[in-house]
Amino acid sequence: MQRLNKNNLISSLLLAALLIIGFFYRIYGLNNNYSFWTDENHVAIFVRAILERGKPILLNGHTTGIYQWLQYWLSSISSKIFGLNEFAIRFPSIIFGVLTIWAIYLLGKELFNRNVGLLSAFFITFLKIEILWSRQSRPYQILQFL
Repeated sequence: MQRLNKNNLISSLLLAALLIIGFFYRIYGLNNNYSFWTDENHVAIFVRAILERGKPILLNGHTTGIYQWLQYWLSSISSKIFGLNEFAIRFPSIIFGVLTIWAIYLLGKELFNRNVGLLSAFFITFLKIEILWSRQSRPYQILQFL
């Protein structure tokens, strides 16, 4: 019984370390990444609309419907906190990128065992594509997490 508790503690510490490392890998350099990619611009436009008018609808009435709705609203909340800038608009992707590490751990643990969960979380923590998607205001990390 004591061995089981020790393994749980070690696993929890490893997962916590991966989540912290994953957060820093994803947030590092974000302040220096000023220009939006082409498909990030519309997120900024609709976030501004939410902040100015309370809904993601442009002055001419254009809306994207429910496409990226969650990204717009979470980025607008982040922009209320950090100001309307590239960092704030991209910050929700960082959070969901880190939450995806946790979700992958739980999935691997549920389907196989704790070690597979930790190995899966390790890989997703350091995969370059995962880090890159977490630094962009695109719906990929939110969708992957969900």
